[in-house]
Amino acid sequence: MERYRKCVYCETRFLRRYISKLDKLQKDTTSHEYEMWESIKSLIFSSDIKLCLDISKETFDGYMQRINQKRQKASERKHRVRLTAFERLLLDLNYKQATNEVHLKFIEDFPQIKKFRVDKQLDLLNAFYFTCEDKNTCEMISKQYGIIVLSPDNISELSPVLLDQGVALRKREISNWQKILHKTYFPCNSAIIVDNYVLNETEQMIENLKGIFDAILPCSLNPGAPFHISIFTALKRDKRTDLPSQIRLEKITEMIHEIRPELNFKLSILKCSSDQFHDRTIITNNAYIGCGAGFNLFNKGKSQKTTTINIVFPFLNQNIKWASGAYSNLISDLLSVYNNVTEFQRDCIPNFFIGVKVNRILDSIKYVTKESRIIPQSILSSIRAT
Repeated sequence: MERYRKCVYCETRFLRRYISKLDKLQKDTTSHEYEMWESIKSLIFSSDIKLCLDISKETFDGYMQRINQKRQKASERKHRVRLTAFERLLLDLNYKQATNEVHLKFIEDFPQIKKFRVDKQLDLLNAFYFTCEDKNTCEMISKQYGIIVLSPDNISELSPVLLDQGVALRKREISNWQKILHKTYFPCNSAIIVDNYVLNETEQMIENLKGIFDAILPCSLNPGAPFHISIFTALKRDKRTDLPSQIRLEKITEMIHEIRPELNFKLSILKCSSDQFHDRTIITNNAYIGCGAGFNLFNKGKSQKTTTINIVFPFLNQNIKWASGAYSNLISDLLSVYNNVTEFQRDCIPNFFIGVKVNRILDSIKYVTKESRIIPQSILSSIRAT
């Protein structure tokens, strides 16, 4: 099974702007804005994504034809070929696509940010958007649909993605999930919690999940894009109250309605064996949050263990090398459970789900099959040389 790749819908005019921005910022390579543009550059050429451009394959091939004509004329005159920065970028993308280092898709019916709407195409709500629309338009669509819409006007606001936003806690330290996660919020429309013990004790379950959801969940989303929440857990029975699975689902549902009365959401609990997942992790469309001590960490406002919490943004941050691999590996393991659980009948069944089993992070997965494109090494070398 191929690794997971995030879809990035990118306007070609954005590519032109990013080239121009990097050129202007060369004198100040220590600025956060420069670092963000460098991170975007790394993402565009990353094998971790599917780069969807707003042009047809014929248009792209037309660019390549004109570039090759320039190269041919330069060769005949024994001159070095003169290409624009944009032409060199397209040439590099073409080379890397031929060697399966990048995954290009050409989209003629490209989603327009100003006219964005919920579509049957699932990955539209699980993608990044690189556009040249104004800041206010990007912010409006981002809030309505829980997606990251990045433009030259708002890129500096995403600088927190350049760092691990995690914290270290000591046993009995006073804190809570709102305090830990509130500075790391980015638009999202889906979340998955993986923790064998998070639903064990009812009071701790409510205290911890309330803090997590209060930090992560938006106040509301477009009616056509309900927030999807899935909890993967071994579903141990509560030692004190021994609550049935349905009652736990009802309690969590009531708690979310209390803190987000205007949010349309769909919640599911997926029971799996305790040996299927060891790490305790939360992922959203854009973030990876890991906690060694688990997400039932707090009891009456105090940490129950000494632990470290990692909060990273795997795709927008290309500097934390392990993050995209960890995100992809987790999704692969989640799918093995998600695709094989049966609807709840009774608590003694090994694997089941209760609630509404939908989650667009998992439902929209399309693993990219690499196309074998064998090109003579001499041609590849000549392309790289230009």
